[in-house]
Amino acid sequence: VGVYAESVRIESPVELVADGEVKIVNGKGAPLSVDHHAFIRGFHLEAGHDEKDGTMQAVWIGDNFAKLVDCTMRTERCAIYAGKDGANVFVEGCRAIEPSIHGVLAQEGAHIAVTDTVIESPKGCGVLGEGNGEMFLEDVRVVGAEQPSISFRGETKAEVLRLRVERAGANGIEVLGSATA
Repeated sequence: VGVYAESVRIESPVELVADGEVKIVNGKGAPLSVDHHAFIRGFHLEAGHDEKDGTMQAVWIGDNFAKLVDCTMRTERCAIYAGKDGANVFVEGCRAIEPSIHGVLAQEGAHIAVTDTVIESPKGCGVLGEGNGEMFLEDVRVVGAEQPSISFRGETKAEVLRLRVERAGANGIEVLGSATA
């Protein structure tokens, strides 16, 4: 229980489960960086800026497996970013609050499944898949996205079940390039 001003970097297999209300706030970077297989449950993650005053993601995932359950993320960038070919990410029951870019961003060959998750007021897309990865979305709610609520670009392959889009500032779903959904 408590608020921790730090960055947690996962470099070996681990299961992190919050005991009560646990908030990790990092004013200088991503509060959670995943460089190895991890299961994370119940954390509130708030990101800040790096040493060049650039904004950071709340959760950065390398080319590993990560499962985030019941986490809340607040950031001035992407709530969850997976940009490597070997990334396999499962997001369940999470909430991204007012990300200044995207709620979930998958690039390169990242594979992401997002279920029972709410993305509130992103300045960019609620979910953006670009590159040649795969995405699965089920029971996702995107509220007030300024760009398309869901966007698949490049060669992304996606499956979407029970999407709810509210107060969209642009398209609900867009599929561009060779992407399929």
